Amino acid sequence: NILPSNSNESINDLDQSATQQLNDSIDDKKDVKKNDNTDVIKVSKEERKQQYLDKCKLNFAVIIDCSWEDNHADRPLVSLCQQIMFCYGFNKKHDKPCEVYVTSMGPRMKSQLSKSNYQNWFGM
Repeated sequence: NILPSNSNESINDLDQSATQQLNDSIDDKKDVKKNDNTDVIKVSKEERKQQYLDKCKLNFAVIIDCSWEDNHADRPLVSLCQQIMFCYGFNKKHDKPCEVYVTSMGPRMKSQLSKSNYQNWFGM
């Protein structure tokens, strides 16, 4: 028998430990922090935004030059816009996000990206 004589207590301790780890990870995902009194304080949207921008500055930057827009058909342009949106979403959720710059956007790209409200993206 691998379990000690007080196996029920050991299993309960393991269950409590696993439950605590799960709760901690859920708290991390909810963007909350605890103060000294163990009260839960919700982190404001502005604080999250500033934390994200600070993380971005610690890493490299990616520049996407779109000055060639007038040389391409609509279908590849739509595909590029979808890829930029995907990159933004992935980068925003990543542990070590980077700064992303999209330059020289023409009217067709702006029109396509405005459907996803790109003007309100931060870190781009």
